[in-house]
Amino acid sequence: MDSNHLVAKIVGGVLAFIVLVGVISFVGWDVGWWFSNQNVNRQALQFQHSYGTQSAYIEEVNQEINEFNALQTQIVDPSTAPAEKNALVAQQQAIVNQACGQVGEISITIPTNEKSWANQYCS
Repeated sequence: MDSNHLVAKIVGGVLAFIVLVGVISFVGWDVGWWFSNQNVNRQALQFQHSYGTQSAYIEEVNQEINEFNALQTQIVDPSTAPAEKNALVAQQQAIVNQACGQVGEISITIPTNEKSWANQYCS
């Protein structure tokens, strides 16, 4: 019986070791994915806050302000038909929504023109 007991202990130990290696491997794999995801998130955040990206956001806001102003000129023009004015107002509101979303992404000092426009339309 002692030899059977010894074999059972060895088999049990080997099985426990195999399970332990499996658990460690799974946890290591899962932690590796977690670190990989954290690294991707960190890189994306760095990219979003980079000077080039922030400058692009400001340029987009500036272009949207120019589009807004061009639409405003058409809206106040007496020769613009009322039905067309309604469509222009809706388009102008869409541009405001888009520009205000972009302003929310800017984390550097925003130029005065864009800042005053955002204060007026994005509140």
